[in-house]
Amino acid sequence: MMLRLIRSLIRGEPTFRGGLYKLFNGFTWEQKKLPSLSYDDIGYKNNKDGQLRKNYIDSEEFERVRGILQRRSRGKGHHMTSVALSFRGQQKNSRSQGWCLLSLVVSRMRRPALEVAEIHYRSTEAIFKFHADIVLLNWVFQELELNPDIVKFRFANIHLSGVYLPVMLQYWEPEDFVKFVYDHDQDFFKRGLRWLLRSSYTEDQWFPFSPEQVMHRLNWERGDPPKLVKLIDPLYRKLGYDLPKLHHQRETYVTRRKKSVEEEE
Repeated sequence: MMLRLIRSLIRGEPTFRGGLYKLFNGFTWEQKKLPSLSYDDIGYKNNKDGQLRKNYIDSEEFERVRGILQRRSRGKGHHMTSVALSFRGQQKNSRSQGWCLLSLVVSRMRRPALEVAEIHYRSTEAIFKFHADIVLLNWVFQELELNPDIVKFRFANIHLSGVYLPVMLQYWEPEDFVKFVYDHDQDFFKRGLRWLLRSSYTEDQWFPFSPEQVMHRLNWERGDPPKLVKLIDPLYRKLGYDLPKLHHQRETYVTRRKKSVEEEE
């Protein structure tokens, strides 16, 4: 996982803060290479790959770019190559704001010998959704036989959400993570870690918002919730924050629709 990116977002002053997240406009990032991940590593099921390819891969566009890159591969005498791959796959409906992952630009120079991959985003969430795209991008790089010397990302919008912290905590020691957030952004500590603390109090909770329920399950399957409570709870008390209340118990949770019907009866 790209923990260096997450640390930068925690330290950084966002364009906007809301609820459990902090949002950054016009954010750029560079990596030497993409991390090796699977969809299962970040909590997705196997059908995620098919969903992303349907959203972002157009077969004709992909073969067009593959052909250009093969004709202008390294060592064939071209001083400069710059090829763009559009990630506009399946057409969006009228309610959609557009594709999140927009394009890949591959630039190759002969002197100095250099290959750069630049990836453009309209918007993404930094832990769960972005790292699923990383799995797809690794496949794209392999299929197009890319071996960039540097990978650059340009995000029109990227946000860091406290809901998806259980994914990241598989790669970041809890003690170091809690201390890092507390030392660098106490507002995100209060907002972003509030859901994580609530989830960690007890496993017997039901979150109607699907991503929260998925992350609650992941927290208890792969994390160490009792340890998180011991780390976060005392700091919450020290700062004078109100402690989060437990969410619904699964067996007693009633949806709003069902409750409305029962009241009418």
